[in-house]
Amino acid sequence: MQHFVSQTIDLNFKVTYTGIMNYQEKYIHMLQTEFNNRKIINDQYSLRAFARDLGIEPSRLSLAFSKKRGFSYKRARSMISSLKWTDKDKEVFLHLVEASHSRSKVSRKKAIEKINQNYKENIQSIEKFVDDDIFKQISRPIHYQIIEALKLDDLPPTLEGLEEILKFSKEEIQSALKRLVDLDFIIKEGKVYKVNEYVSTTSEKIPSMAIRQHHSLQLKAAMNALGEQDIDERIFSSLTIALPKEILPEIFEKIVNFRKEINTYVMNHENQNKDNLYCLSTQFFRVSKEKL
Repeated sequence: MQHFVSQTIDLNFKVTYTGIMNYQEKYIHMLQTEFNNRKIINDQYSLRAFARDLGIEPSRLSLAFSKKRGFSYKRARSMISSLKWTDKDKEVFLHLVEASHSRSKVSRKKAIEKINQNYKENIQSIEKFVDDDIFKQISRPIHYQIIEALKLDDLPPTLEGLEEILKFSKEEIQSALKRLVDLDFIIKEGKVYKVNEYVSTTSEKIPSMAIRQHHSLQLKAAMNALGEQDIDERIFSSLTIALPKEILPEIFEKIVNFRKEINTYVMNHENQNKDNLYCLSTQFFRVSKEKL
């Protein structure tokens, strides 16, 4: 039986842009997606708070979101300076702003040329913020927890059974179940839910904003577990180490293989009674400033 590995869900649902790109629509969508991701992590996060973090008035942000006003290049650069986007994402955002609103025809033309020069790479930056693909719909950890919970031996595969074990409200579970059924990840027969066994994982794709959101929520759950669970129920471990950048690909491969090894080990114990849900979440990242 295949287990869900959220990091390797197939993201082969990209948007194809044809004709003339609506530059304003694209950069506004990047901001809206950033706001929505923050709101998912903190449901108290407001448009006013987002405007504050961007350093602009809330009314100004509302006008931008409704596409009634745009931003100057200078204002846009100041706004995104504090956002935890890649340098490439910020660069594309600024090109889109300048292509939309620069008063100089020459500047607009140059910005469009820069977007088109590395079209494939720039489109990948924009696609990170597209939020209507399948992974976006199931990016919250609740969906993977439901799928695995339905495999527990002593748990009734019903809404009521899921309520007994998952740390979500009835309404949240109902919504997630409906979404999984609509996407054919699970099947509903009366009050009983079953996992669609043909569902599997595939190769890794571009790290979209949906994946960033997913891992942020997983890390939030890990922080809660650190305080709520006894040390014989969980393990937290970290390693800080100096290394040559050249060996990073090999380290990444070893980490991925370790996750696969754990998955295989659990699958080899399918005949034993399954009575718990666990999450293995791996992080390996640079803690120093980027070397020029």
